[in-house]
Amino acid sequence: MIQHQHGRAITSVMLTEHPSPAPVDSTPAHEHDWGQLLVAVRGLYCIEIPGRSWLIPTRKAVWIPSGVRHRFSGRFSSPGQPVADCSLYIPTDASPDLPRDCRVIEVSTLLFELISAAIEMPSDYLVNGRESRITGLIVDEICRAPRMLLHLPMPRDPRLQRICRALVDEPGHEGNLEDWARHGALSLRSLTRLFRDETGLTFSMWRQQVRLMEALTRLGAGASVTSIALELGYDSPSAFTVMFRRAVGCSPKEYLATCRNQGAAPTPSITRSLLSA
Repeated sequence: MIQHQHGRAITSVMLTEHPSPAPVDSTPAHEHDWGQLLVAVRGLYCIEIPGRSWLIPTRKAVWIPSGVRHRFSGRFSSPGQPVADCSLYIPTDASPDLPRDCRVIEVSTLLFELISAAIEMPSDYLVNGRESRITGLIVDEICRAPRMLLHLPMPRDPRLQRICRALVDEPGHEGNLEDWARHGALSLRSLTRLFRDETGLTFSMWRQQVRLMEALTRLGAGASVTSIALELGYDSPSAFTVMFRRAVGCSPKEYLATCRNQGAAPTPSITRSLLSA
C-alpha cells in the first residue's frame, strides 16, 4: 500500500497488490467524504452499492462519488495471478465536472501513466509544482473519460443474490436454469419471474453480461480467444466470437486492435510501473 497526501486535486493515491491468488473478500460497506477512482490493475473487481453493482475488468476503473455507500471484492482472471488495484481519493471540489454518479470508465494510456507518476511522487510535493499539475491533469482525464456500459443490476432477493455471486465467482459454470434454481432454493418458475422482475434482464442475458466482462478482463491479460471461449462455457471459439461481436460490435481481435489505436489497451510497461512502485 502506498499513500500520498497533501495534494490539492488528489487527497491520496493507494496501490494495493494482494499477495494471495485467492479472491479478495468483500470489504464492509462504507462511504467517503471524497470521490474515489478504483482502477482494476489486475483481476476482475465487483463494486456494489444498494441495489446496483458493476464489474470492472482489468485496465478499467469505477468512479464512486462522495457519500455513496459501497463495498467491493476482487478475484484473479488467471490461475495463480494475484489481483491488484489502485485507488485515488479526490476532494469533491477538485472539479465541477467530476461525475455525480457511479460509473465504469475507460482508462487511457495517458491516465494510466499519470497515475503511475502519482504513485511515485513524494508525499511532501509542492502544491504549485510539477506534481500538482500531474494531479490536476488526472482529474481532467477522469472528467472526460468515456463511460462504459458495464452495469449489472443486482437483485434484492437474497436467494437471487446467492446465485449472482456464484456466477460472478465462476462465470464459466455450465449449470442450466434448473441447476441454478436448485442453488437458490427456488422453483424454476420463481427464478425466471423474480430474475426479470428484480433485474430487468433474463437469467441468460445476465449470465452473458458476466461472461462478457470476464472475457474483457482475460483478453486484457493476454489470454487466447480459444482458451477464453472454452473456459467460459462456449462450445467453440466461433460461438464465443459471435456473442462478443453481437454485444460489442466487433470481434475480440478487432476490439483489442481498436483499444490499442485509442490508447486504451493494456500496456505492459505501465502495468509494471504500477506494480513495482
